[in-house]
Amino acid sequence: MKNTSIFIIAIYFSIVHCYTQNENFELLDSFESLTGLTLYQVLENYQQKNYKSIEKIMDGITYKIEKTNNYQLKGDLLFLKAFIAMKKGDKTYKKALNNYEEFAKVKLINHPYKAKLSILKAYKTYFKGKWSESLHHFDRSLILSVSEKDQIIETISKLYKAYIFSFTIDKAKGLNNLKTLYRELELKETTKENQKNVLIYTSRTLELILRHYILYESKNTDSIVKYNTIYSSKIKSLNDTLLFPRMFLLNAYTKARLDDKKSSEYYLNKAKHNQQNYFNHFILINTYFHQDEFYKTIFTTEAHKALQNIDKEDYPWLSPEFLLLAKTYEKIGDFKNSSFYYNHHNKATEQLQSLLDSVSQVIRENERKNYNDQLQKLNIEKNDTSYKVDYLNIIVILLVGSLCITFIYFYNYKKTKERIHVISLHNLLKIQSKSEKKKQTTVKPEIVKHIIEALKELEKDKFFLNVNCNAYTTAKQIHTNTTYLSKAINSHYNKSFNEYINTLRITYVLDKLDHDKRYKSYSIESIANELGYKSSDSFRKAFKKHTGNLPSNYINTKT
Repeated sequence: MKNTSIFIIAIYFSIVHCYTQNENFELLDSFESLTGLTLYQVLENYQQKNYKSIEKIMDGITYKIEKTNNYQLKGDLLFLKAFIAMKKGDKTYKKALNNYEEFAKVKLINHPYKAKLSILKAYKTYFKGKWSESLHHFDRSLILSVSEKDQIIETISKLYKAYIFSFTIDKAKGLNNLKTLYRELELKETTKENQKNVLIYTSRTLELILRHYILYESKNTDSIVKYNTIYSSKIKSLNDTLLFPRMFLLNAYTKARLDDKKSSEYYLNKAKHNQQNYFNHFILINTYFHQDEFYKTIFTTEAHKALQNIDKEDYPWLSPEFLLLAKTYEKIGDFKNSSFYYNHHNKATEQLQSLLDSVSQVIRENERKNYNDQLQKLNIEKNDTSYKVDYLNIIVILLVGSLCITFIYFYNYKKTKERIHVISLHNLLKIQSKSEKKKQTTVKPEIVKHIIEALKELEKDKFFLNVNCNAYTTAKQIHTNTTYLSKAINSHYNKSFNEYINTLRITYVLDKLDHDKRYKSYSIESIANELGYKSSDSFRKAFKKHTGNLPSNYINTKT
């Protein structure tokens, strides 16, 4: 009897244990609940070659996810495994991609997956350097993401399209597209579950804007400082410690550009940089250069494995490193090595330009082909419907004849009715006009004073340089409404809101051009962006209206 009781108790606890285990697995509903990181945080960290940290996370969660009945979570795991296989260049990536596709088609029918599948194909060609193909797939994933209402895949698609554009077809247009995407993400309304992911890709967009300035417009220190400040605040808000090293490196670089060597050293010490990551290494060597640590620059650059074992595929992309080494050797008076690296820089730049030109040509040819296909489709549709035109013409003639007869019949009647209506309407408008005059908004002098004082505080913070500076956002900043704001500005400055903002911006840039030599070397587009204008044309018009001169002519008179 005693043995039977013990046996029953043992069975009971075994059942409870199994049930509890199953319950724990059922509670798993997302990557974030398992790891503290969202699916896309894991993906972006792997992008930055934080391999060991992510692989450790993957080892810890794979078994748990495989035991759950949550198909969405299982699908996300297969999605991530396919991405990792492609990023590593693993030969198993085809199998991993097929595993995700087959699973999604059967188990994720009620969940959007087609955009995710398309973005995996885009990543595959992107990692292989087949940018024209990857643009095609990113276009496809963008269309599917809009259809499936997948905000994050939509954002990723836009981000990589803009980035590929920025170093292949048109650098300026690509940069402008990145900035436009950043503004969209700042104003984007999203679900609570997507807020963290939107923040991830806002910071990623800012990082790519910074990358552009560091690589192509390194003299534009103001833009580097501006976007690095915003980028750092986003990474801190995200609180993802795996992304901190790059943030600290960019802080170190920015401080070095401002000749603040002490602060630059402080951030370098905090950044345990990942030497596997090309961009981290590039920021580091440029930081040493701007700290005047020339021997460190040479040693760290030449010691990097990319320069130790240069192959034909890598050579064109090492153009920036060759240029940095040439400048560094020139600084220490070693003109032989400086000349050696200048020659390599020129050769690599020619090869890179040739490579990018061929990519641009393929992209443009694909665009023309798509346009011609669309045109051909429209022509076919036009021919298919042409036979219907004759019948339609007959019907239209009959209808027009009937309408003409009807129109003549009712013409006199309507004319009389319209006269009566016009007289009534005229009287009604008179009454409304008197009423509106009585209701016309007036702003008390003390409110005007308060608004003007608040605006002066915002002027100190250079709020007018923000691209999102408009009547609505400004009114919101000073806790008033747009009507009061406009009337206060008109009353005090005798200007409209736009005239007021343009005056502040143009006054600011005139001061910069007079006292800051760097501004004279900036392009008109760069200056327009810094002032918060959405296009260089808007800046030119405002500048000419204020000074009577075009900005380019004004800058020429100052040089």
